[in-house]
Amino acid sequence: MQRLSTSDVISLLETSPGLSLFPTENRMSPAAMKAIGAAAYGRYPGAEGPGFFYGDTIALDRLYEHCAELACAFFDADTAFVNFLSGLHAAKSVLSAMARAEDAVMIMDPSCGGHYATQEICERLGLKPSFIPFDRQRCEIDIDALAQDCQRTQASLVYFDVSTLLKLPRMDAIRQAVPRSVRVCLDASQILGLVPAFPHRIGLETGITSISGSTHKTFPGPQKGIFISNDEDAVGAMGDRMPFEVSSAHANNVGALAITFSELQPDRVRYGRDIVSNAKKLATALSETGFRVSGSDFEFSETHQVWIEPPEGQDPIPWGHALCRAGIRSTVVVLPSSGQPGLRMGVQELTRLGMGGEQMQQIALLLERCLLADTDPAQLRGEVYDIAREFEEVQYVAGGRDGD
Repeated sequence: MQRLSTSDVISLLETSPGLSLFPTENRMSPAAMKAIGAAAYGRYPGAEGPGFFYGDTIALDRLYEHCAELACAFFDADTAFVNFLSGLHAAKSVLSAMARAEDAVMIMDPSCGGHYATQEICERLGLKPSFIPFDRQRCEIDIDALAQDCQRTQASLVYFDVSTLLKLPRMDAIRQAVPRSVRVCLDASQILGLVPAFPHRIGLETGITSISGSTHKTFPGPQKGIFISNDEDAVGAMGDRMPFEVSSAHANNVGALAITFSELQPDRVRYGRDIVSNAKKLATALSETGFRVSGSDFEFSETHQVWIEPPEGQDPIPWGHALCRAGIRSTVVVLPSSGQPGLRMGVQELTRLGMGGEQMQQIALLLERCLLADTDPAQLRGEVYDIAREFEEVQYVAGGRDGD
């Protein structure tokens, strides 16, 4: 294999033209990107205690505090920890802090949209996981069955971890369905950017114990993880674990996260609602062009995701390859609606770049030509790039303008 030159490496890391329908990615602002490459990269914040002192000449500890304060304002939370390096790092930390070895916990089945790693993490921690009941036809949790299973297993924690979802989870109903002694934690990695737009459904105001997750999907920040809570006991448990969970939280990423919170704060509700609106418009347009789109009973989507189920007996993997050749990033995963592989797409980055209903129609037609009409994907690449070049600047950055 030929070795890459320095210029080759940099070229690979530059954003390539095209359209991203990847549900697990987003676009950071220029200011946040600048923070990633700032000179403080690799520096530790100051710390002091019995017998030790870590000097900090640039007051990075204040940056960490500032970022946490912005997170609290963004999510209407009392406490935030912004130290985690990723969503998976945050998930492991939450599970280890919120439950003890031998505890029964309830998590999502991966075939129903749950994260692939959660069960393994639980078992390695000595926890006893069982799956939260899921109704495939309605694409939502069976609340009554959850209440019964929670009582039967004597679960101490309901950890709602979901990577593939069309409906916003009913965290308010879940909280009411299980005993108050049971902690209810939402892993919002996929839907973190939607929380301010739907606080009554997925926010801390529902009474759940905590929200955690990654910060680079619907929330358009750097690759990090976060934990927020209004529960004093949960905050104390997480605080006790923090020294053993992370030593360097990557200061530059913390800075990029702080900038993203500040920029997005004024538009956080509109941004979340625009994402869901675009998901509905794309799904509707795809359905009208002949695709079998999941969720027709509830306007196709309540999140950023859109699912396409392939024709019976057809492997969707070639669809994924065809879209790549056309310059469109997407994913193929097992869809909870069918238990079979299909296309899982997200509109959060398209929305972040300012696209709306007109572009959703254009993209649906491109997918129809590429996947149903068997047009050579290479012939579509120019049209894909034309749309992408019209929308190259990130939007929803009102909070950052005064400091530009």
